[in-house]
Amino acid sequence: MSIHDIDFIKASCGLGDYLLLRSALTAEQLEGFAFQDLAQRLCSRRLGVGADGVIAFTRRSGISPSIHTASTRFTPDVVPVDALFCSARFLFDSGEYGVKPFTLQSKGRIFTVESVDSQNFRLEVPSPTNAGQLPDWHTPLQREQHLDQVVVPWETPQALWTQFTPSPDAQSLRRSARLSAANHPARPIVLFSVAQKDLISAWVRLSSWVDHSSAASAVALSAHLDGLSSDEVLVSLNDQPFFVQISFPGPRIWVTAPVRYLFQGLYAPDTSFFA
Repeated sequence: MSIHDIDFIKASCGLGDYLLLRSALTAEQLEGFAFQDLAQRLCSRRLGVGADGVIAFTRRSGISPSIHTASTRFTPDVVPVDALFCSARFLFDSGEYGVKPFTLQSKGRIFTVESVDSQNFRLEVPSPTNAGQLPDWHTPLQREQHLDQVVVPWETPQALWTQFTPSPDAQSLRRSARLSAANHPARPIVLFSVAQKDLISAWVRLSSWVDHSSAASAVALSAHLDGLSSDEVLVSLNDQPFFVQISFPGPRIWVTAPVRYLFQGLYAPDTSFFA
């Protein structure tokens, strides 16, 4: 079943951008090829609107709204946290949830959302794992030797590495991240420096898809467990702010981040018109 005449909003969290469908889709459309085909058409940055993914919603009375994602950049089993943030603002703006915490569900998992204000939202996010294990205070972080560098491996919605570097300024950090990406194309490597206990500067070269909210969580965990930062820290990742709070045991991680609306548009079978 084809999908046409789709009204959408393009939103971003960090540098992750998603197309939020205002139009309701049927179960047949969501479960079949049509939804994936729509994502392929819309998400192309050369031939389509350009986005990391498409998000659709299903709602039933008394049940948390369900989020459905489709993308050519990540697999169907992945739940991008950036997409959850974008969805949180979209649902908050619908006027159904007010200022009280509400829940979202995706891929059988429940996520709790709080609105800090109309553009900033707080979510408890899944903890990244370190070499397949949940990190804790009693076990040193597992590290890997990759080529000439020692890095910390993390599994978030995608595999990535973090590495502390005492870069003196943001420009040096950005330059180092660019060189690291050229030398380590296998997965994203997030370089970070700690200006003070509650402020981390981080940079990742965007040569592939990155879930920025999860990457910020991994950076905060890496810095905290190595004694470089406190359990509440502002991570500036590629100049985008993520306030991360960490609690042990668990760990439990809460991230607060802003969501911006970029534009809205209408998708038709042969063309798209943007407002």
